[in-house]
Amino acid sequence: MRVLVTGGAGFIGSNIVKSLLAKNYEVTVIDNLSSGYFINIRKYVEAGSVRFIEADLCDSIRV
Repeated sequence: MRVLVTGGAGFIGSNIVKSLLAKNYEVTVIDNLSSGYFINIRKYVEAGSVRFIEADLCDSIRV
């Protein structure tokens, strides 16, 4: 199953990502990094487990 996590680089979002990966979900994260930190999900992105999109949900062109 595919899941989109908004705000996935923040504390709560990154823990949700971790939980979803443990259940073998395909995870995509959208975050503008205004209050979250890429380092929270970097290991998942580098491993190819998570697709990361740096964007603001208010930006209709990027989303």
